[in-house]
Amino acid sequence: MGSGNLQDLACLFAKMVKFRYAFHIASPLNILLCENMPVGKDTISQLRSAIAFALSGESSEVRLYFETHVGLVPAINEAIVPQVEASFANPIPIEADLAPLYVDASEWKLDSSNQLPSWPGVQFKRPFEPIHLRKLLVHNMTHALVGYLGHFAGYLEMSEAVLDPEIRALVFDAANTVANALYADWRYSDTQHREADHYVSWILDRYNNPELGDQTTRVCRDALRKLEQGDRLIGAINYVVTHTLNSNTAAVAESLSGILIGVAAAMRYVTDTGCAPEGYADLREKVISRLALDSRYLV
Repeated sequence: MGSGNLQDLACLFAKMVKFRYAFHIASPLNILLCENMPVGKDTISQLRSAIAFALSGESSEVRLYFETHVGLVPAINEAIVPQVEASFANPIPIEADLAPLYVDASEWKLDSSNQLPSWPGVQFKRPFEPIHLRKLLVHNMTHALVGYLGHFAGYLEMSEAVLDPEIRALVFDAANTVANALYADWRYSDTQHREADHYVSWILDRYNNPELGDQTTRVCRDALRKLEQGDRLIGAINYVVTHTLNSNTAAVAESLSGILIGVAAAMRYVTDTGCAPEGYADLREKVISRLALDSRYLV
Protein backbone atom coordinates (compact mmCIF):
# COMPACT_ATOMS: atom_id res chain seq x y z
CA MET A 1 0.00 0.00 0.00
CA GLY A 2 3.06 2.25 0.24
CA SER A 3 4.78 3.48 3.38
CA GLY A 4 3.27 6.93 2.96
CA ASN A 5 -0.22 5.48 3.38
CA LEU A 6 0.39 3.51 6.57
CA GLN A 7 -1.05 6.25 8.77
CA ASP A 8 -4.40 5.68 7.04
CA LEU A 9 -4.55 2.42 9.03
CA ALA A 10 -4.15 4.14 12.40
CA CYS A 11 -7.86 4.06 13.27
CA LEU A 12 -8.14 0.40 12.27
CA PHE A 13 -5.13 -0.51 14.42
CA ALA A 14 -6.58 1.51 17.30
CA LYS A 15 -9.79 -0.54 17.10
CA MET A 16 -7.71 -3.72 17.23
CA VAL A 17 -5.93 -2.47 20.34
CA LYS A 18 -9.22 -1.65 22.09
CA PHE A 19 -10.66 -5.05 21.14
CA ARG A 20 -7.67 -6.96 22.48
CA TYR A 21 -7.63 -4.93 25.69
CA ALA A 22 -11.36 -5.48 26.24
CA PHE A 23 -10.88 -9.24 25.96
CA HIS A 24 -7.84 -9.21 28.28
CA ILE A 25 -5.49 -10.67 25.66
CA ALA A 26 -2.11 -10.79 27.38
CA SER A 27 -0.03 -12.02 24.44
CA PRO A 28 1.58 -9.28 22.33
CA LEU A 29 0.42 -8.31 18.86
CA ASN A 30 3.26 -7.80 16.37
CA ILE A 31 2.23 -6.18 13.09
CA LEU A 32 4.75 -6.80 10.30
CA LEU A 33 5.15 -3.81 7.98
CA CYS A 34 6.68 -4.97 4.69
CA GLU A 35 6.95 -1.53 3.09
CA ASN A 36 9.86 0.19 1.36
CA MET A 37 10.40 2.94 3.91
CA PRO A 38 12.44 5.93 2.70
CA VAL A 39 15.77 6.75 4.30
CA GLY A 40 15.54 9.61 6.78
CA LYS A 41 11.82 9.27 7.51
CA ASP A 42 10.84 7.59 10.76
CA THR A 43 7.74 5.97 9.33
CA ILE A 44 7.26 3.63 12.29
CA SER A 45 7.30 6.46 14.85
CA GLN A 46 4.85 8.43 12.72
CA LEU A 47 2.47 5.47 12.58
CA ARG A 48 2.80 4.83 16.31
CA SER A 49 2.01 8.50 16.99
CA ALA A 50 -1.04 8.33 14.71
CA ILE A 51 -2.36 5.27 16.55
CA ALA A 52 -1.69 6.92 19.92
CA PHE A 53 -3.65 9.96 18.74
CA ALA A 54 -6.55 7.71 17.72
CA LEU A 55 -6.45 6.26 21.25
CA SER A 56 -6.15 9.63 22.98
CA GLY A 57 -9.76 9.51 24.16
CA GLU A 58 -9.32 6.10 25.77
CA SER A 59 -8.30 5.31 29.33
CA SER A 60 -4.66 5.41 30.41
CA GLU A 61 -4.80 1.61 30.75
CA VAL A 62 -5.70 1.19 27.07
CA ARG A 63 -2.95 3.57 26.01
CA LEU A 64 -0.42 1.75 28.19
CA TYR A 65 -1.58 -1.57 26.74
CA PHE A 66 -0.83 -0.22 23.27
CA GLU A 67 2.68 0.83 24.26
CA THR A 68 3.54 -2.46 25.95
CA HIS A 69 1.65 -5.05 23.90
CA VAL A 70 1.71 -3.88 20.27
CA GLY A 71 4.81 -4.04 18.09
CA LEU A 72 5.00 -2.16 14.79
CA VAL A 73 7.71 -4.21 13.20
CA PRO A 74 9.57 -3.42 9.95
CA ALA A 75 10.11 -6.48 7.79
CA ILE A 76 11.85 -7.11 4.48
CA ASN A 77 10.25 -9.45 1.97
CA GLU A 78 12.23 -9.65 -1.28
CA ALA A 79 9.64 -11.59 -3.24
CA ILE A 80 8.63 -9.96 -6.53
CA VAL A 81 4.83 -9.76 -6.65
CA PRO A 82 3.56 -8.37 -9.97
CA GLN A 83 0.00 -7.40 -10.73
CA VAL A 84 -1.84 -10.44 -12.11
CA GLU A 85 -5.16 -11.26 -13.72
CA ALA A 86 -7.88 -11.95 -11.16
CA SER A 87 -8.96 -14.99 -13.16
CA PHE A 88 -5.69 -16.82 -12.52
CA ALA A 89 -6.18 -19.78 -10.18
CA ASN A 90 -2.56 -19.73 -9.08
CA PRO A 91 -1.39 -16.20 -9.92
CA ILE A 92 2.14 -16.10 -8.54
CA PRO A 93 4.66 -18.79 -9.52
CA ILE A 94 6.82 -19.74 -6.55
CA GLU A 95 10.39 -18.57 -6.99
CA ALA A 96 12.93 -21.29 -6.33
CA ASP A 97 15.55 -19.07 -4.67
CA LEU A 98 13.78 -16.77 -2.25
CA ALA A 99 15.53 -14.94 0.56
CA PRO A 100 14.15 -15.33 4.08
CA LEU A 101 11.73 -12.85 5.59
CA TYR A 102 13.89 -10.45 7.60
CA VAL A 103 12.25 -8.99 10.71
CA ASP A 104 13.44 -6.12 12.92
CA ALA A 105 14.22 -7.78 16.26
CA SER A 106 14.45 -4.46 18.12
CA GLU A 107 10.77 -3.63 17.44
CA TRP A 108 9.40 -7.10 18.24
CA LYS A 109 7.31 -7.36 21.41
CA LEU A 110 8.32 -10.51 23.30
CA ASP A 111 5.81 -12.86 24.89
CA SER A 112 6.09 -14.45 28.33
CA SER A 113 8.97 -16.68 27.17
CA ASN A 114 11.09 -13.54 26.65
CA GLN A 115 12.51 -15.18 23.51
CA LEU A 116 12.30 -14.33 19.84
CA PRO A 117 10.34 -16.93 17.84
CA SER A 118 12.15 -19.53 15.75
CA TRP A 119 10.24 -19.91 12.50
CA PRO A 120 11.33 -21.51 9.20
CA GLY A 121 12.18 -18.90 6.59
CA VAL A 122 12.25 -16.01 9.09
CA GLN A 123 15.37 -14.26 10.39
CA PHE A 124 15.25 -11.66 13.16
CA LYS A 125 17.90 -8.98 12.68
CA ARG A 126 19.46 -6.41 14.99
CA PRO A 127 20.49 -3.93 13.69
CA PHE A 128 17.91 -3.94 10.94
CA GLU A 129 19.21 -0.92 9.04
CA PRO A 130 21.71 -2.84 6.85
CA ILE A 131 18.95 -5.13 5.54
CA HIS A 132 16.61 -2.19 4.99
CA LEU A 133 19.25 -0.19 3.09
CA ARG A 134 20.23 -3.14 0.89
CA LYS A 135 16.63 -3.85 -0.06
CA LEU A 136 15.75 -0.22 -0.82
CA LEU A 137 18.98 1.05 -2.38
CA VAL A 138 20.01 -2.03 -4.35
CA HIS A 139 16.99 -4.27 -4.92
CA ASN A 140 14.32 -1.57 -5.30
CA MET A 141 16.73 0.77 -7.07
CA THR A 142 17.67 -1.78 -9.75
CA HIS A 143 14.05 -2.85 -10.16
CA ALA A 144 13.12 0.78 -10.81
CA LEU A 145 16.04 1.25 -13.21
CA VAL A 146 15.02 -1.74 -15.32
CA GLY A 147 11.44 -0.47 -15.30
CA TYR A 148 12.10 3.14 -16.32
CA LEU A 149 14.87 2.37 -18.80
CA GLY A 150 12.87 -0.52 -20.23
CA HIS A 151 9.75 1.60 -20.61
CA PHE A 152 11.75 4.34 -22.32
CA ALA A 153 13.21 1.74 -24.71
CA GLY A 154 9.76 0.39 -25.53
CA TYR A 155 9.80 -2.88 -23.60
CA LEU A 156 6.57 -4.16 -22.08
CA GLU A 157 7.98 -6.95 -19.91
CA MET A 158 10.67 -6.61 -17.25
CA SER A 159 12.12 -9.96 -18.32
CA GLU A 160 12.70 -8.51 -21.80
CA ALA A 161 14.09 -5.19 -20.60
CA VAL A 162 16.71 -6.75 -18.32
CA LEU A 163 18.11 -8.75 -21.27
CA ASP A 164 18.77 -5.60 -23.29
CA PRO A 165 22.60 -5.37 -23.27
CA GLU A 166 22.72 -1.60 -22.68
CA ILE A 167 20.12 -1.64 -19.92
CA ARG A 168 21.68 -4.65 -18.21
CA ALA A 169 25.15 -3.05 -18.29
CA LEU A 170 23.86 0.20 -16.76
CA VAL A 171 21.88 -1.62 -14.08
CA PHE A 172 24.71 -4.03 -13.29
CA ASP A 173 27.21 -1.20 -12.79
CA ALA A 174 24.74 0.81 -10.70
CA ALA A 175 23.94 -2.20 -8.52
CA ASN A 176 27.59 -3.00 -7.89
CA THR A 177 28.41 0.62 -7.05
CA VAL A 178 25.75 0.83 -4.35
CA ALA A 179 26.17 -2.73 -3.10
CA ASN A 180 29.93 -2.32 -2.70
CA ALA A 181 29.39 0.86 -0.68
CA LEU A 182 26.88 -0.90 1.57
CA TYR A 183 28.98 -4.02 2.04
CA ALA A 184 31.96 -1.84 2.96
CA ASP A 185 29.91 -0.11 5.68
CA TRP A 186 27.85 -2.98 7.07
CA ARG A 187 28.23 -6.66 7.88
CA TYR A 188 26.19 -9.07 5.76
CA SER A 189 28.11 -12.24 6.58
CA ASP A 190 25.11 -13.70 8.42
CA THR A 191 22.72 -13.22 5.49
CA GLN A 192 21.96 -15.47 2.55
CA HIS A 193 24.14 -13.30 0.29
CA ARG A 194 27.39 -12.64 2.10
CA GLU A 195 29.14 -10.93 -0.82
CA ALA A 196 28.01 -7.89 -2.78
CA ASP A 197 28.45 -9.52 -6.19
CA HIS A 198 26.39 -12.55 -5.13
CA TYR A 199 23.51 -10.32 -4.08
CA VAL A 200 23.64 -8.31 -7.32
CA SER A 201 23.70 -11.44 -9.49
CA TRP A 202 20.81 -12.93 -7.54
CA ILE A 203 18.47 -9.96 -7.95
CA LEU A 204 19.26 -9.38 -11.64
CA ASP A 205 18.71 -13.06 -12.45
CA ARG A 206 15.31 -12.90 -10.78
CA TYR A 207 14.18 -10.05 -13.03
CA ASN A 208 14.80 -12.38 -15.98
CA ASN A 209 11.77 -14.54 -15.16
CA PRO A 210 9.08 -14.35 -17.86
CA GLU A 211 6.73 -16.52 -15.76
CA LEU A 212 6.23 -13.59 -13.39
CA GLY A 213 4.71 -11.52 -16.18
CA ASP A 214 6.06 -8.38 -14.52
CA GLN A 215 5.38 -5.33 -16.70
CA THR A 216 7.45 -2.16 -16.93
CA THR A 217 4.31 -0.04 -16.56
CA ARG A 218 3.61 -1.60 -13.15
CA VAL A 219 7.16 -0.90 -11.99
CA CYS A 220 7.01 2.69 -13.27
CA ARG A 221 3.95 3.55 -11.20
CA ASP A 222 4.20 6.19 -8.48
CA ALA A 223 7.29 7.73 -10.04
CA LEU A 224 7.16 10.97 -8.05
CA ARG A 225 7.44 9.02 -4.78
CA LYS A 226 10.35 7.03 -6.17
CA LEU A 227 12.10 10.32 -7.01
CA GLU A 228 11.88 11.55 -3.42
CA GLN A 229 15.11 12.34 -1.58
CA GLY A 230 15.19 9.25 0.63
CA ASP A 231 13.74 6.77 -1.82
CA ARG A 232 15.39 4.17 -4.03
CA LEU A 233 16.90 6.28 -6.82
CA ILE A 234 18.10 9.53 -5.26
CA GLY A 235 18.61 7.78 -1.93
CA ALA A 236 21.05 5.36 -3.59
CA ILE A 237 22.98 8.20 -5.22
CA ASN A 238 23.19 10.17 -1.99
CA TYR A 239 24.31 7.15 0.01
CA VAL A 240 27.24 6.48 -2.33
CA VAL A 241 28.23 10.16 -2.47
CA THR A 242 28.13 10.70 1.30
CA HIS A 243 29.88 7.42 2.08
CA THR A 244 32.74 7.90 -0.41
CA LEU A 245 33.73 11.44 0.56
CA ASN A 246 37.44 10.70 0.23
CA SER A 247 37.10 9.45 -3.34
CA ASN A 248 37.53 11.42 -6.55
CA THR A 249 34.24 13.25 -7.15
CA ALA A 250 34.31 12.82 -10.92
CA ALA A 251 34.99 9.09 -10.51
CA VAL A 252 32.08 8.76 -8.09
CA ALA A 253 29.80 10.60 -10.52
CA GLU A 254 30.92 8.29 -13.33
CA SER A 255 30.14 5.24 -11.20
CA LEU A 256 26.64 6.61 -10.62
CA SER A 257 25.92 7.35 -14.28
CA GLY A 258 23.53 4.41 -14.60
CA ILE A 259 21.34 5.61 -11.73
CA LEU A 260 21.44 9.19 -13.00
CA ILE A 261 20.26 8.03 -16.42
CA GLY A 262 17.53 6.09 -14.66
CA VAL A 263 16.50 9.24 -12.77
CA ALA A 264 16.27 11.08 -16.09
CA ALA A 265 14.14 8.24 -17.52
CA ALA A 266 11.86 8.42 -14.47
CA MET A 267 11.46 12.19 -14.91
CA ARG A 268 10.69 11.65 -18.59
CA TYR A 269 8.06 9.07 -17.60
CA VAL A 270 6.48 11.54 -15.15
CA THR A 271 6.20 14.34 -17.68
CA ASP A 272 5.17 12.10 -20.61
CA THR A 273 2.34 10.52 -18.61
CA GLY A 274 1.15 13.79 -17.07
CA CYS A 275 1.80 12.63 -13.51
CA ALA A 276 3.13 16.02 -12.40
CA PRO A 277 1.73 19.52 -12.96
CA GLU A 278 5.17 21.00 -13.52
CA GLY A 279 7.17 20.71 -16.72
CA TYR A 280 10.34 18.70 -17.16
CA ALA A 281 12.63 21.68 -16.43
CA ASP A 282 10.93 22.45 -13.11
CA LEU A 283 10.92 18.79 -12.10
CA ARG A 284 14.60 18.52 -13.01
CA GLU A 285 15.48 21.45 -10.75
CA LYS A 286 13.50 19.93 -7.90
CA VAL A 287 15.26 16.58 -8.33
CA ILE A 288 18.70 18.19 -8.54
CA SER A 289 18.04 20.02 -5.27
CA ARG A 290 17.59 16.63 -3.57
CA LEU A 291 20.93 15.26 -4.74
CA ALA A 292 24.12 15.34 -2.71
CA LEU A 293 26.12 15.30 -5.95
CA ASP A 294 27.46 18.53 -7.46
CA SER A 295 25.14 19.57 -10.30
CA ARG A 296 27.97 19.89 -12.83
CA TYR A 297 28.27 16.09 -12.82
CA LEU A 298 24.58 15.47 -13.52
CA VAL A 299 22.95 14.33 -16.73
